[in-house]
Amino acid sequence: MCKKVIVFTQTHNNEKTLHRCIDSIINQTYGEFVYYIADNASTDSTKEIISQYAEQDKRIIPVYCNDNLIWQIYTCLPEILAKYDINDCLIVLDSDDEYIPDAFEKLLRFMAEGDLEVAACTTDYIDGDDGSDLNRQVLENNLIISGLNFEAQFPEYFKFVRDSWGKMFSLSLFSHLEFQSFNHTIQHGSTSILSFEALCNSKRFGVLAQRLHKYYIYTHSLEQSGSTRISAPMLYKYYRDWVISKCGQLNDLNKRFLYGAYFRAIKNRTLPLIHSNIGLKEKLGLLRMVFDDILTTEMMSCDQIDGVSSENKAEYIGIVLSWVDSICFEEETEESLLCAYIRHRLEQM
Repeated sequence: MCKKVIVFTQTHNNEKTLHRCIDSIINQTYGEFVYYIADNASTDSTKEIISQYAEQDKRIIPVYCNDNLIWQIYTCLPEILAKYDINDCLIVLDSDDEYIPDAFEKLLRFMAEGDLEVAACTTDYIDGDDGSDLNRQVLENNLIISGLNFEAQFPEYFKFVRDSWGKMFSLSLFSHLEFQSFNHTIQHGSTSILSFEALCNSKRFGVLAQRLHKYYIYTHSLEQSGSTRISAPMLYKYYRDWVISKCGQLNDLNKRFLYGAYFRAIKNRTLPLIHSNIGLKEKLGLLRMVFDDILTTEMMSCDQIDGVSSENKAEYIGIVLSWVDSICFEEETEESLLCAYIRHRLEQM
């Protein structure tokens, strides 16, 4: 049976990159797909761009939303599951990224040959401002994970599975998902959570040692500059719970590995945050959320973290403390109290 690929993109005010994203799908060498594009209440020409493509290509299914909800995929998935066969596949693409033209064909072949429920690929990271290469994920050989290998190889495959893009999922993995439980609870990483929910239900998945996906990074994007999408503790807990569900435990090796991933996650979000243009009160509130979390305290007090030395931790704390100390207040305000509290938490770490 010829599998149908259901593609999903959600977008908000991405008129500058949306053509590249959509073109990379409609130009796939494998043509048996439908393409859901959800416009999350854009105020630029995004909606018009989607409408024009939908008129030209009937495989495109536009979804027009009244709100900018990052969990929009959970609203569309029940319809997708009801409409298509559970053996069909789902693939996700951010509205500023792209797949190479034969990505679907290669991932489907890899799934069939390896009897996989999830097929991932490696990614090229590209500077969205000038198009230059920033980084390339490298995998020497295809990676197949099943059974006891889930625990033993976790550090090796983690970087290839933690996001939903660059993956093809069997729809059967979502058949028992409680979609309503995700609404209003997700502040960051909605599609990452989707990926881990699918992997919780999979018995066998693999990573194809070919770069089929291009991820564009923009210096001034919300993700890079800091925003309310900073809930690294929540994502860590999904990663931890996923390992436990697959392996029955979180051994010391994998715990140290996850602590390292968590440290880099909060560092990579909070340092751009303090230099971003959002309001001081919001910045301080987000920092408090991170440094108040018991997970942050546990991680910072751990002596052995993969790839993170005590000097690395001290340097990071020093940078944030210096920024907090640089803020001057003439009188006591809510912001000054937040600064004092964050300083206190950092000095305890």
